[in-house]
Amino acid sequence: MKHLKRILRILVLGICLGLFLGFLRSKLQIESGVFMTWYWITAGVILIGLVLFNTVYIGRYVKKMQEAAVLLEAGEPKAYIKAVEKLRGQARGRFLKNLFQLNLSAGYCDLKQYAKAISILEPLSPAHLRGDMRVVHRLNLCICYFYSGQASKAMQLYEASEAVFLPYRDRQPYGGNLAVLDMLAALERREYAAAGAMLAEAREKWDSPRLAEDYAYIEECLEEAGR
Repeated sequence: MKHLKRILRILVLGICLGLFLGFLRSKLQIESGVFMTWYWITAGVILIGLVLFNTVYIGRYVKKMQEAAVLLEAGEPKAYIKAVEKLRGQARGRFLKNLFQLNLSAGYCDLKQYAKAISILEPLSPAHLRGDMRVVHRLNLCICYFYSGQASKAMQLYEASEAVFLPYRDRQPYGGNLAVLDMLAALERREYAAAGAMLAEAREKWDSPRLAEDYAYIEECLEEAGR
């Protein structure tokens, strides 16, 4: 429905532009060939202008989101959530709305408010997410399911997302979180030796303060399993 509305708006804009230029041609008695040349030039300039405006507009908010992310890395999830909520309220367009929804869920994950994070993530349509946004959506949702005791949902989504996660496993900023997810899945499968080996490797490879608590939790689970 949203796509249809967008197409209709573009069509209406095109018709209005055509009628306006046709009116000018009639009033100014412009030759057909000259008119069509200027018509396509005008249409091209308008299209390029819209694309540039959209690119600059999105880039501006992405930069602001990166600035807000510093708060999360500094261990201030409440301040981070407040900043992201403000950006979400100001921004327009589905891409930015989805971007801020995903980043907002990360703040609630850090506060261990997993039910809240899930309520933000589940309504997002996977069909409207591409690239990094698709990975973050599935990653955050899997981890929230695990930590909220919904292991069955977590495993189902985790196993269905292997191809999505694969290109990001050895890359910042997702590699460490994916390693945590792999360990949680191994624990659920009772593959304790594999989880222990993954933990040792992750601590050397992904030395991030934000992952320390996850590592401690997994280590505690391994110790309990070994008793």
